[in-house]
Amino acid sequence: MAPRDLHERLLETAHEMTDQFDRLPAGSVMRCFFRAVRQARTTGVEPAHVPLVARRDAESVLLARLGPEPLKVA
Repeated sequence: MAPRDLHERLLETAHEMTDQFDRLPAGSVMRCFFRAVRQARTTGVEPAHVPLVARRDAESVLLARLGPEPLKVA
C-alpha cells in the first residue's frame, strides 16, 4: 500500500470513529486511535492492516470509557 493511500485510510477511519463515538470528545477519540496506530506500527503490523488493527484496539479502549450505554449505529 502506498504511503498516501495508507494516510487517507487512516484519516477516513479516524473520522468514522469520531462519528461512532460521538459521546466522547473528538480529540480524545482521535488521540486514542492514533496511539493504536503507533502501537500497530511499532509491533510490525503490515501497513495495509494498520487501520483495521488500530481501529479494533482503539474501539476496545473507547468502549470501556463509554460504559454500558449502546453505541450510535450508522
